[in-house]
Amino acid sequence: MKKSLIALAALASVAGVAQAQSSVSIYGVLDASEYTTSNNGNRLTSFNSKAVATSRLGFKGTEDLGSGLKANFAIEEEVSLITGGQGSTTTGANSATNGSTFNRAANVGLESNKFGTVTLGRQAAPIYAAAVANDALGINSFGLINYYVAGHNQGANLVTGSAATTVGAQTVIVATGTVAGLYNAGVGYASPVWNGFQAKLFTTPSARTSSATAGDAGEQQQAVLAWSGNGLNLTAATGHQKLVAGTPGQTEQLYGANYTYGPVKATVALNQVRY
Repeated sequence: MKKSLIALAALASVAGVAQAQSSVSIYGVLDASEYTTSNNGNRLTSFNSKAVATSRLGFKGTEDLGSGLKANFAIEEEVSLITGGQGSTTTGANSATNGSTFNRAANVGLESNKFGTVTLGRQAAPIYAAAVANDALGINSFGLINYYVAGHNQGANLVTGSAATTVGAQTVIVATGTVAGLYNAGVGYASPVWNGFQAKLFTTPSARTSSATAGDAGEQQQAVLAWSGNGLNLTAATGHQKLVAGTPGQTEQLYGANYTYGPVKATVALNQVRY
């Protein structure tokens, strides 16, 4: 019965969007730069497709189904201004290596004014979205977002045994597969906002079998509680994910607070990941 209900929800979303061409919006960012870095006398000059923000293209839409119910969808891909193709290293999902196209979002959902929103498919994990919301600058190159992506990328590759490569005199951990904790396929829920409070839940079930070697890699659960009011935003989040089948995996906590006053935004955040 539960499987049938989820399938019907997904089909309802697709059907609703198909009939609502006027509700579809196109958005994105194109970021290009030429840059030079120096490390112990080694200089590297190169072209970059995501110096400040990841180049990306997305489509999203909403259809009012009546009685306070809406169907929605979102598909979003990263774009390389170097190759002209899809994908980049931000999420570790590169179209050249694994055929990924809409690597940032590919989902459908149902939204209720009273009960909240359920989203099925690939989407930004709630803790990553909370990290973005708590970054003072909201860009890739500095601050919390940069730490979050780099930290999860390095940790995930160390756990899974991915090799490093050398660029000049710098050793760089190479991204392979999907960076843990950023964009994942699963079921997400966002509650309505009550007195400034909103809760978000996310789960990615593993492909378990009854055998003794059942795999549980990729299994993930996250929960976020946020409050906003009078320019102040508070966030508390926790999560757990298994990177390798049969291992304890990783746990994560994020606590953030930011305050906006006119053109000034002050923020403090703590993100801790344990493997």
